[in-house]
Amino acid sequence: MRAVLARVAPGRRTWNTTCEDYSQTTRCRTDVWASVVIRQGDDYVVKQGRAFNNPTYLPYMSREQWKSNPLGYTNRSTAHSAVSG
Repeated sequence: MRAVLARVAPGRRTWNTTCEDYSQTTRCRTDVWASVVIRQGDDYVVKQGRAFNNPTYLPYMSREQWKSNPLGYTNRSTAHSAVSG
């Protein structure tokens, strides 16, 4: 892990970002303090805690370098939810 950054935004939203080396760049993960609804048995319960928000990749690689990385493909989708008509 390279860096940890904790922030409090106006309105008191807090988040935590951790970064680590990834391939030829740095990948960061952001978690926010949130209310999350989870299923427990037949019920739904609201839990508060850190929840995954989004990944980001710092701009240390060129577009050319990303072409050989599956995360950088722009010409195909890996989603299996396409609807055929």
